[in-house]
Amino acid sequence: MGGQKRFYYAVQKGHRQGVYSTWDECRSNVHGFSGAKYKKFNTKEEAESFANQQPSSSSSSSSSNYDAYSSSSKRSSSSYPSYSSSSYYRDDDDYPPPRRYNTTVASPSRSPTFNYSYSTKRKRSVEDDDPPSMAAATTAPGKAIKLENKAIKVESSHPNRSSSSISSSSSNKVVYTDGASRGNGRVGAKAGYGVWWGDGDARNVSGPLEGKRQTNQRAEATAILKVLEQTQHMNDGLEIHTDSQYCIKAMTEWHKGWIKKGWKSSTGDDVQNRDLFEPMLRLVNSRQGKTKFVYVPGHKGIYGNERADALAVAGAESQSFKVKKEE
Repeated sequence: MGGQKRFYYAVQKGHRQGVYSTWDECRSNVHGFSGAKYKKFNTKEEAESFANQQPSSSSSSSSSNYDAYSSSSKRSSSSYPSYSSSSYYRDDDDYPPPRRYNTTVASPSRSPTFNYSYSTKRKRSVEDDDPPSMAAATTAPGKAIKLENKAIKVESSHPNRSSSSISSSSSNKVVYTDGASRGNGRVGAKAGYGVWWGDGDARNVSGPLEGKRQTNQRAEATAILKVLEQTQHMNDGLEIHTDSQYCIKAMTEWHKGWIKKGWKSSTGDDVQNRDLFEPMLRLVNSRQGKTKFVYVPGHKGIYGNERADALAVAGAESQSFKVKKEE
């Protein structure tokens, strides 16, 4: 039996640029760094060459014997795979990002109101669980949607983009969640989730998505599920900030029709991701405090969203390397 093959991990853009002999060293230098660029090589020479290059969004590579990862909000033009988060519109997304995002404040005593406008011209997919009419619907300003004896409210959010702290207009506890998937919707995809409470917070979570269906939507939902599991004994109100409109709509609107029809979609098919949304709904209802879902646009420099995205990407990457090691 031959010895274990050695790899070299090059960091072109991260906390510290260089070449490392282990994934743990590499990860420590890119974890939490927005827009990090790094690759795995078979030879030290290739790794050093990549690490010493100036990062460029237009650069490409013809090598195919290594994996490349990027948490940049722009898609790479090169041939290797990259991680993507839900701010991108992909075929398995229920909706593209809003074309208009309006926030108005009538008076200090009123909460911000909002309007979402969606494009109804899109591809349908296996993860579409709502009737087409919902895609063009707007949410009434400040309307609370009840889940049994609990209220879930959707609000817009424009926090300070450069601040490392998170705040709320009330005493609610604030957390950011995100999901990421490489090769989203394709065979061999690897996904991960991230939960960010604050810099250095012990409750922060970065993990690989379990199961065969490695989609971005499942990663987004899993991150929210982890938060609800963490906060079952929390009496304070909770604000879950996410860039997944799919999850927000599922938790505040679509579940009503699903449950009424025995967890069937508008087409009569089984609802996708029921195994995640059903326990999420139970956990929301069992919490002492109220749960609020807040939409934040992804990849817009919002600090908490960027940190959650980095944790999600790291979780997906850890799964990728775990699989390769087992092989």
